[in-house]
Amino acid sequence: MQNPEVRMRRALGLGDQPATPERPSRPANQQERRPRRFVRDGEVPVVKVKRNAEESEPHVAAERRARTAEAALEAERSAREAVERRLKEAREALQSLQTKQAHAELTHGETLAAERQARETAERALEEAVAAREAAERELAASREAVPRPRRGRPPSRPPIVTSPEDEPEPVKWWLPSYRARKKR
Repeated sequence: MQNPEVRMRRALGLGDQPATPERPSRPANQQERRPRRFVRDGEVPVVKVKRNAEESEPHVAAERRARTAEAALEAERSAREAVERRLKEAREALQSLQTKQAHAELTHGETLAAERQARETAERALEEAVAAREAAERELAASREAVPRPRRGRPPSRPPIVTSPEDEPEPVKWWLPSYRARKKR
């Protein structure tokens, strides 16, 4: 049978040396009375024992690293999905703005074309009005020249104005309700 101390040392990986050299036992009455002495740094060897099960077993440590890596991967995936969603939303907003801009440009072009056409129509109408005025002025001048000038002593003789009952306008019947209704329009 082995000494329990030796078995413990082997289990801890310390080898077969005893912790303290064995002293010869002395009878109790012959013990020397020496003052107690405290240990100084470096006199006692320090042995580190791994107490963490994860550090002593490599498969547990690998499993822990795998869980950590999986958590990091999941966080990265969720961050990427969030960025892709924001990118999609930004692209949709950009397309919407481009569509609105194109519609605004079309409307602006149509408005400019309608304004140009209205301006050309107004200019033609003005030219026609100026031409009609000039023609009327020429006719008036021609008619003044064609009418003989009256003599100085007597007023010119004018033909009597003949009026027919058909030429006279119909009298306004302002007291009737139909007239008032027409006037409100």
